[in-house]
This record gives sequence, structure tokens and C-alpha cells, in this order.
Amino acid sequence: MEAQKIIAIDDETILATMPQTVKVRNHLIRHGSITSQEAWRLYGITRLADVIYKIKHKRYPRMDVDTEMVYGRDRYNKPTQYGKYIFKGFLEEE
Repeated sequence: MEAQKIIAIDDETILATMPQTVKVRNHLIRHGSITSQEAWRLYGITRLADVIYKIKHKRYPRMDVDTEMVYGRDRYNKPTQYGKYIFKGFLEEE
């Protein structure tokens, strides 16, 4: 399967010129998960949910990504929740 040939990119200079979907795919492969805060801080991505949708439904090879809700506190110590996207593997093509 083609998905086995995908490798993570370590060179930040090369990564900086790539599309958002490639940046997030690379991050998921290397680290296993990503949150919207990480996507914004590391890559300047503000609409992570849209990028995840494209990765799951429109890009080849498609990735199996689950969403886990994380509960915590914001900077004002108020309860908050946010999604953490977790890489489960590559999907087989039908």
C-alpha cells in the first residue's frame, strides 16, 4: 500500500513551504495527535477542523483520525473543552 511509503519531514524550512494538509499530516505521523492550539502555535493554522476534514475525506492516502474531547481550564481558570485529533492509521481504499 502507498501509505507505507509516507515519511515524516524533519526539515522546518521545507515544511514551511508546504500546504496546511501536509503540515498537519506530517505532525500526526510524527507526534500521533494535534490540538487547535498546537496547530496555531506551530503552523499558523486557525481552522484545524477543516484541515482534518480534508485529510480524512479528500486527500490520498486518507487517514483515520479520531477526535477526543479534552477538558481543562483556560487562562482565567474557567472550565473549557477542546478537540484533540488522534492519528489511528491509514484507511484502505475501497
